[in-house]
Amino acid sequence: MYEAKIETVKSAIVAIEADRKSGKISLEAIKAVAAAISLGIRPPVVLAGRQPLVCKDVQAPPGSWPHFAQALINAQVQGLELQKLEVQAKAGDETAKKRLGFLTYVLNAVHGALVSARRFTEVQKEEAERAERRRAAKAQAEAERQAREAKAAARRARKAEQKAAHDAILAAAREATEAPKTVQPGQRDRHPRLSLERVRSLLDKEAQKRGQGVGPSEAKLLACRFVYGLVLKTEAEGNHTKEEIEAMKAEIKSVVTAVRLPACKNLAEAQREADGWAARAESFARRQNAAPQPAPAPADGTAPTQPKAERKPRERRYRPAPNGHIRGANVMQIALAKAGIVATAANG
Repeated sequence: MYEAKIETVKSAIVAIEADRKSGKISLEAIKAVAAAISLGIRPPVVLAGRQPLVCKDVQAPPGSWPHFAQALINAQVQGLELQKLEVQAKAGDETAKKRLGFLTYVLNAVHGALVSARRFTEVQKEEAERAERRRAAKAQAEAERQAREAKAAARRARKAEQKAAHDAILAAAREATEAPKTVQPGQRDRHPRLSLERVRSLLDKEAQKRGQGVGPSEAKLLACRFVYGLVLKTEAEGNHTKEEIEAMKAEIKSVVTAVRLPACKNLAEAQREADGWAARAESFARRQNAAPQPAPAPADGTAPTQPKAERKPRERRYRPAPNGHIRGANVMQIALAKAGIVATAANG
């Protein structure tokens, strides 16, 4: 804004200075001054002790821009030149002398007004820049304040969320009054609770895992055998209802039925095959559970040591007493008894 105004006023100053050097008013100078006046610059000042410029037939306050504009137009139309007027004035021409003074005053007054306008605009520009810097600094300070407040609000929100989470877990813990379950090392639950959906997922997963080197049917049967063993183990733990166990067994037997069906006459025969397969699997599981389990290998890789058998106390056996032996008798008594002197004691 101010840069364009300053450049317009500078162009008018350059045009007026060129006319002062050439000694006459040019059309380019009139255009440049008109552009500067349109910006709303102040008219030339009136020096103390002098009358403001007045042109005939101009309805405006004396010394205003309309008077100076009309004076420039008159000088340009009449073709007045400073050099010629100076020569005529030196020759004693009073009219030329008055015109010389008038044209010189108009050019100097317009030039002074343009220079004053340029300085005033530059001052306005500097003030506007200072105001803009103050506004920017104030806006930055306000933005920093808002950022600090937002950061503090976010910190308070995080603390509130943290406190709410702490209160929630403490409240939930106070309601959970169940005593902890004591288990032996290595007996922790490593897998999620067995369910019908998990049985289906395990069947697919194990069939894919065991499908290398065997046919699809054999892989499915191997998977069924593995999962059926898990179901039997789960049934022994007693953490599921009878209906849940039966549903899982039925799911596995349905897969076995589908595998056996191509080799059977009808669906009923395939189902009987699946029932027999399940019975064999349960019998095998019972035998496995009944068989003694080997001792676990030590962590250092050495062979497990066999537990020592407990020694039974030796039974004390009494030998029959020889003939003629008298319980509690001495040697003499025994000899007399053998000689028939005293009655024979019964054998001990």
